[in-house]
Amino acid sequence: MTKFLGLPLRAPHPAKLGQRQKPHPAKALQRQKPHPAKGFVALPVAQLMLQHADRERLKIAPVPRSDEEAQRAIQARKGSNNPKLAWDWAVAEAWNGAQDARSGVQIAHSVPAASPQLHAERMAIKAVCEAVGANFDQTDGRATARSLRAQGYLHIIKWYTELPPCPPCQQWCRAFANEFLSDVVLKYCDELEGYFDLVTDYQRRNTFGKYIEDVVRQ
Repeated sequence: MTKFLGLPLRAPHPAKLGQRQKPHPAKALQRQKPHPAKGFVALPVAQLMLQHADRERLKIAPVPRSDEEAQRAIQARKGSNNPKLAWDWAVAEAWNGAQDARSGVQIAHSVPAASPQLHAERMAIKAVCEAVGANFDQTDGRATARSLRAQGYLHIIKWYTELPPCPPCQQWCRAFANEFLSDVVLKYCDELEGYFDLVTDYQRRNTFGKYIEDVVRQ
């Protein structure tokens, strides 16, 4: 052992001579960060796919009854055998984007007093599936969307229901919409926006009944 300025100096261990010293973990992480002038580090494909999957595609939006899709639903109601029935009418259309093939505007209605699986927004998508040969699963929105995509239909360009979607239907619609490459907008009549905030069935029937009376009278 030698001394420097009166202090002893420890010689390196013979087994460690010639070995490269490992960087501290914190410094190793710092080296991975891209310099602002050198651009960004490319994300792995799997990570990009995960970001796409996590993005919320469903947009639920109230619209006035003058909206084009709302008018289609109203005209379908008026053209039915009993326009004043408390059916919720809905409209939907799918588009493949590339070859400009469309499912055509499909119109359907809910079944009163039925489970959410038979609500209008799902029934309209069922009509779209039947029009293009896709499989419809009333309990699985994701499987329904994947079947539509397998048929080449990558976008939902029209989707409207008179009543706002109930909580179970929101879950189905969200799973359905998140499978598409672009945002999916589900519209409903702004006059019925607070429908599910009403406490009793009587209040809901009264509110929807007044709306029906008004649109049929026009």
